[in-house]
This record gives sequence, structure tokens and C-alpha cells, in this order.
Amino acid sequence: EHTQTISGLSPDTSYYYRVVATSLKDEIIRSEVATFTTDAVSAGGGNEVSVAEDWPSGTSNDLPLAGIFYGVHEVGVGVQNATVALESSRRFRAQKTGTLTSVRYQNRVPYDKQQKQRCETSNQPHYCYCEENGIKADQCSYAIVGNYMWGNGGLIEIQLQADDGNGFPDGKVLGRTEKFIPRELFDRGQHFPKLTFLSRPSIKAGGIYHLVFHNYNPPVRCPLGRNVPLDKLKTCDKDKGAIALDGIRLAPGSEPRNTGKWGPYMGNMGGADLYRFGTSKKSWKYHDTSLAYYEIGYADGQYVGESYTSYYTSWTPERDPRGTLRTIEGGTKGRQLFTVRDASRRVNGVWVNHGHTRSANGKSLRVQLKDQSGTVLASGSMPASDWCRAAAKKGSTFGEKRCLEWGYVDFKKMVDLREGKTYSLELSADAGAGFNLYGYNALRDLGLDFKDRNNWLGAFGQVSEDGGRSWSKWSALSETDLPVLFTIEGMPRQFK
Repeated sequence: EHTQTISGLSPDTSYYYRVVATSLKDEIIRSEVATFTTDAVSAGGGNEVSVAEDWPSGTSNDLPLAGIFYGVHEVGVGVQNATVALESSRRFRAQKTGTLTSVRYQNRVPYDKQQKQRCETSNQPHYCYCEENGIKADQCSYAIVGNYMWGNGGLIEIQLQADDGNGFPDGKVLGRTEKFIPRELFDRGQHFPKLTFLSRPSIKAGGIYHLVFHNYNPPVRCPLGRNVPLDKLKTCDKDKGAIALDGIRLAPGSEPRNTGKWGPYMGNMGGADLYRFGTSKKSWKYHDTSLAYYEIGYADGQYVGESYTSYYTSWTPERDPRGTLRTIEGGTKGRQLFTVRDASRRVNGVWVNHGHTRSANGKSLRVQLKDQSGTVLASGSMPASDWCRAAAKKGSTFGEKRCLEWGYVDFKKMVDLREGKTYSLELSADAGAGFNLYGYNALRDLGLDFKDRNNWLGAFGQVSEDGGRSWSKWSALSETDLPVLFTIEGMPRQFK
């Protein structure tokens, strides 16, 4: 009798195997073909992960955000240079049960042309020091811990690990990608590379997982964890290195008060960037102001991730046509126009992410859900955020253009959004109300090779400067989405 353990199997899949019996002389005396079929929860180590207690029943394996919400759930106030570390990790909540085939991330690399440009425009003197002393970007990058990467980025392998129950990777590798050197990928034009899992791990919807960027070739001459003095940069490793996980940015102290840190869907557990300089489990730290982009591919061809960028939110259209920060008040109105895709939804309210101007007078935001003919299907009001108004008046680091808050509008009834039909969510306020709204762009709409099903396809934001008589693009980017997130009948209003 012999027992064989097989890992990396796909759920709901039939496998054939051959049993061969041989004599002591290695002569085949018996050979039989048999079959077995895996079920959806037994294949692969990842399916041993327990589902969070607040994960609802009735979710969908095939809808954006598992059918729990509908709209845009990612927000930020710019992009963030994270911490270069020995290892980094992107925590996420699985929305879909299945077998993973690939993972995509942002591969940001300091390069020589950029270094020269920043010497001319930046107030950080290390760029010019490097230019004047013939130090290339792969060594100059060691001057700043909050950078894209050091050296060549190291030799990286992305590992899928489960959560240990406390928000950190548990150290058990469920699947791993091919090894790669980040700078080599960048030089080949792979700025958002797609890495293939060598053995296909399976994950369970509602489970918390980590994408751990394990480094086999970290720097040895210049230690991680602190800025390297300028006169030591030439000694730093060029054929070794380390990376950071960059992404959307929250300003320090700008966490919303009405929801968890990352909003109604991700809450506090559903997303996080972590990093560590050592190898002990206790050395993991949170990056409080950064949340990295990612996308995972499934064996059935679906892609799931978080890939909205807040790159243009730092600007107003007056400064740059691509800027997405606008103020809703008086004759300036905003709306998200959308055609329902994938399935009909039955909604009972909506979250709206916003900030305030310094002069905001505390008046409420009016919200109307309309069909294509303009008929109002539901309406309500959202109170001003006293916290964001106070922050804006202080002019602090998360002040007028940095404070973000999620406010909720309860429709007090159910509204059917029919698949294939077009609707709009219109936002308006009295003069002086000063509601700052940011627009967000899916990386796929910026020409990048993302296929994230959580991107709100068939939808875009518009602005009116004449009280709603005419509408135009929210920004020069036609696919700018407003941060509005509908709640669904029978589903939680938010995850904490």
C-alpha cells in the first residue's frame, strides 16, 4: 500500500494517472489507468485558508467585487514611493475561488534619463550630486529609502502565502512565480510585468492572502533601512538590489472615519502593503500611506485585482487638462454615467468619496439616481464631513487637497439596475458647500495591459458648469470614473 500526496491541483478538474507495478527485475507486471476528480475546496494548499467571518453568502464568482458592491472602491490622493526593503508583500482579500495562473504588478525603476531631468527640476540634491560625479541611477537610487528600487532590484520571486490571522504572511508558500530581475524586465519594456505561477495555487473567495516579493539577491555593501551617504554611493551593489511596492497614496493622517482604512470594501484587512528588513515574522511593518496595484489571473481566463490609479488627482483641470480634482457646488455638478454590465443589480444606497475646500460651509451633497430618460429613481443627501472641513481649514498635510472621507446615502428603497440599461448618479450642492471630488483612471484605460474585472467598464464621469444643462468629460482622460460605490440588496454595507 502506497500513499502519494499531490499539490497544485486545480479545483473541479478530472485527472488521469497510471499505476504501474514492477518485479524486482523492473519488469512491468501490471499497468492500469485510473481517474479522480477534485472538488472546489480540496485542491491546492490555498483552499485550507479559512474564510473571514464577515464574508457574506450569495456572492458571485463571476462578478466584479464578487457582486457585493458595484462601482469604484479604490481611492487616493496621488501616487506613492514606498519603502525599499528586503521583502515586500501586498495583502488582498480573494473575491473569487479558483486556480491562479499569473500575477501582475508595477515595476518602477530609476533610470539615467530620469535622474538627469530631476537634477534640473527637483529640490532633492542627490540627483545633481550623482550627475556631477558620474554615478548612474542604479547606484544613485541607494540615497533614498523611499524609492522605486535599489541596484538591479535583486532576484525576485513572487510567492502566494496565506494570512496568519493577524494580518501578516504565514510563511507557507502556496505557489511561486518564475524568478526575475526587475531592472532587466524594465529594460525590455515590461513596466507592469505579468509573472506566471510555476505550479498553479488555488485560493478561496473570502480568504485573506499575500503576494510576497521574496528576494534571493539583496544588497550586501549598502545596508537596507536607511539612506546611504552620498560619498558611499559608488560602493553600492549594481548586480544586486531590492524593490518597493509603489501604488496609490493616502496622505499621512488621512484615513477615513466612517469606514475602515481602505474604504467600504477593503476595510482594514482587505488591502495592505507590508515590508521588512529582516527575515523574522516580527519584522513585518505596515506601509501606512501606500497601496500597491496588482492583478491576478485565473485558469478560467478571468483577471481580478485593484488597478485604479490616482496619479492625476493631485492636479485640477486648470493646472493640467488631465487633472481630476473638481469642486461640486452651485452651478458645478458631477455625475457618473454608466451602462450596467455582466448582470442586473438591486441597489439600496451608495457611498461617495470626497473631501472639502477650506471655505466649505457645511451644506450637504444632493444625490440623484436617474434612468436614461432623466427620471429620478432614488435620491438622498449626504452630510458634509466635519473632520475633512476641519482638516482643510488647518492647512495640515492632509488638508484641503488631501483629506478623503466616505459618506453614505441610503435610498430608503430598492432600485433595480437592469443589465444593458444606462443610468446616471448625479451629484450637486448649494453654493459654498465645497465638496472636493477626485476622478480615477483604470490602468487598462491608460493603455496598459490590465484586464482587471473590477474596473468599471461602460462608465465614466462627467461635469457640468451650467447647472446640468450641458455635460462634458470630467478630465481630458475620457475614462475617468468618480469614486461612487453602490450597495447591493442582501450584502453588507461595508467591511471593517
